[in-house]
Amino acid sequence: MSASRHQGLNLISKLNNIHVEDLQYVEQDLCYYELVSLGFLLFGDERANAEFALQKLLILSNTHKGRSCGGADLLTKYISVNPRHWRAQLVEALSIIGARRVLRKLGFDWNELHQHYLPHIGELSVHVHPLLKALYRICERLKPAQAGQLVLRVNEQHKGPGEHLRFYDFAYLEIFLLDWLSRRIITLGDRVANGADVDVLLEFFKFNDMDALKTLLLETIVNNADSKRMRNYEHISADNATASSGNNNKYSAEKNTTTMQSDANASTSVRSCDLTINERYEVRHESAGIILIINQLNFHEDPDPALKKLLPKKSLSSRHGSNMDKDRLKDVFSLFG
Repeated sequence: MSASRHQGLNLISKLNNIHVEDLQYVEQDLCYYELVSLGFLLFGDERANAEFALQKLLILSNTHKGRSCGGADLLTKYISVNPRHWRAQLVEALSIIGARRVLRKLGFDWNELHQHYLPHIGELSVHVHPLLKALYRICERLKPAQAGQLVLRVNEQHKGPGEHLRFYDFAYLEIFLLDWLSRRIITLGDRVANGADVDVLLEFFKFNDMDALKTLLLETIVNNADSKRMRNYEHISADNATASSGNNNKYSAEKNTTTMQSDANASTSVRSCDLTINERYEVRHESAGIILIINQLNFHEDPDPALKKLLPKKSLSSRHGSNMDKDRLKDVFSLFG
């Protein structure tokens, strides 16, 4: 039996050992911040579920913020939402938010989960909706002040009487994303990006020079699109840039901070993302990347005569520090899986 197959069977066995009664202890080990992230990843893929999680988390914000979430009873509700696959999706979501203590208590090995679910790669997921994972990564990377600007911008674009949340802690951006999902300001579509609409986020990232976040969303859509629809996304970056250009003058006037440098950055970001499918490196679960370290301690004494003129006149001595460099590189890249 191959190592990967054995690992998969071992993981399935551990998943089956999770019981409904364990969920109350899982919630006890989570703080409110972690429960918000977990609720977003588990409930965000359906509008009705997103609305339920939003209301539940808003209530809990008054009673559990800054303390344990024991008794929250959010995870037991998730079983009725996803009765067949709740264990696998729960474990993946816990891996994404890095709840190592909880996973250890459930009997899982972090390295095993890290290799299986690749929680550090924003564009890929196994059970959790890929756009939810990407949006969670964005929540983690935005500072509260930046998240606040995003919330104010989206609320301004989608004004409506009594529609805005009476919640003002921008550190919990997932709360606002659940609100936008329930109001269909943004949509995730299905697992292969059918019906996905995150234009309001892409526009904000574009005009605030947040190229990495814009690229993360675009790459997630492209990498998870099925093969029949890949062509439709070849110029998704260019289409998004064109659609947003109509608002460019208005938005720039509101900011009053447009400079030649920011214009150059904006144009550079569009070009860097405007790649065809054949030009992109597809980051998928089975091809996330391999690090090859070439450790050369000694050099050839008798080079090819045709290449000898390219070498220095002084002979090259052995690189006795090469092994140390190799070990350090191995340690660094091992952190990424």
